Amino acid sequence: MPTLVDTMQGHAFLGRDVTPPRQYVYGASSRVDEVYEMSRSVRDKQYKYIRHFMPHLSYVQPSEYPDRAEIMQEFRRLVKAGTLIGPQQALWEPTKPVEELYDTQADPHEMRNLALMSTHRETLERLRGELRGGQHALPRLLRAAAGRPRSSSRGCLGAGRTGRAARQLGDAGAQDRLAGAIGGRSAGDLLPLHLPGLAGSRSRRRRP
Repeated sequence: MPTLVDTMQGHAFLGRDVTPPRQYVYGASSRVDEVYEMSRSVRDKQYKYIRHFMPHLSYVQPSEYPDRAEIMQEFRRLVKAGTLIGPQQALWEPTKPVEELYDTQADPHEMRNLALMSTHRETLERLRGELRGGQHALPRLLRAAAGRPRSSSRGCLGAGRTGRAARQLGDAGAQDRLAGAIGGRSAGDLLPLHLPGLAGSRSRRRRP
């Protein structure tokens, strides 16, 4: 079967080389402009599973360019005034869950997180395992998606809460503790794909 460049992957859906539909589709969120994030997802035809590797950060982080817009300033004014309710407010909470699971057929807007429900434990563990396997199978693709941010005084790995997160994630003991809390066996399960610059900072600490 013909292949594309090394940093792309895909399957033919027309012509003589057509392949069967994929069972799973993967997603990645690594940053927006200068703001780092690390979330990965996998879904089948019914369920979507999301794992946040930096759950101590909010869904909407401060970002230099978007925060100049009037609509973002209005959103932040409403958040500060406490006038948002329900799903509106959830988007602006200071943290987010480690895991999310949604039935996209019964809940197409993904408003009801099923990750902590015992009735969906089997689905959660199946997709959790699939995501872990997929991350190891496609490391270059997801690393390429992370890219490298521009320098900024806010939101970058050297500043504020995100800077502290980088130091915490760079500590293997902290990685293992978090991995155990969310079902991974070790730090290798937690961060099979490192944040840009983080692996380098760890190697520098090992030098005399």
